[in-house]
Amino acid sequence: LVKTVVFKSPKNAGVFDLTRAIVSNQATQALRILNQLLRNREKPQNILGALFWQWDKTKDRIGLDKFRQGLKLLLDTDIRIKTGRLDAELALEIVIIRLSYLI
Repeated sequence: LVKTVVFKSPKNAGVFDLTRAIVSNQATQALRILNQLLRNREKPQNILGALFWQWDKTKDRIGLDKFRQGLKLLLDTDIRIKTGRLDAELALEIVIIRLSYLI
């Protein structure tokens, strides 16, 4: 028996909600929120910057080792976006998934 779980993102979800979903290991929900932010024309660079800022607040909750790993993922994503090595939206999707499973 397979059960399908549907996650709905709040109408006005923001980066705080995105970070909360990541830290709660809810990659699907985090991707839905990201999609909503992008549809609302939020710039990928702003989303990544807010993720950096929010990630710092997770340090005590997730431990120093995971915090550092996540920080490296965020920094690598920033470089990939700024150098054009990866499409910004795809880069955000990848880092969100990786951060979600890091926790």
